[in-house]
Amino acid sequence: MIPMPKFQPCQRGFSLAEVLITLAIMGFAIPWILVATRSTLSSRQTAELDTRANWIVRDVQQRLMMKWASGDQASGIDQAFPFPVRDSPGQHLELLYDQHGESIRAPISQAVYLVRIDAEHHESPQAGPLATERARIRISVQQPANGPEGKRNKRAYEYLATRGAKQ
Repeated sequence: MIPMPKFQPCQRGFSLAEVLITLAIMGFAIPWILVATRSTLSSRQTAELDTRANWIVRDVQQRLMMKWASGDQASGIDQAFPFPVRDSPGQHLELLYDQHGESIRAPISQAVYLVRIDAEHHESPQAGPLATERARIRISVQQPANGPEGKRNKRAYEYLATRGAKQ
């Protein structure tokens, strides 16, 4: 009869307890990782929206100032939108932008950003006879443009624009 070799337990594998502990730890860790990833993605999208809204507002400011500096200068704003003066009614203008922040002349269904501009004359408390004319400009950037009014992300900006000293 041939002698059988003695069986010696192997030390290479994991015990059932080690596997269960590892699975329990992973079961708690993976959902937290997914929540953190979702939160990071949401923050990135909000930052991207804020950045693009700031670009659009800067573009609108430049276009308004070009339009008000000279009616002949190309500003990309075709609608009549004169500089607000004393006793003039408030003005309202809407512009459309695509997903890259470029101004478009298309139906609202093709736009991603809706820009609403409100302007009114602003009287300075220290206004004298040679005071500069000022306008209070409110710019609202809304996204998505074709979404329901109450469900749009909105970014609002306000600034004072000057026209220059009276002659």
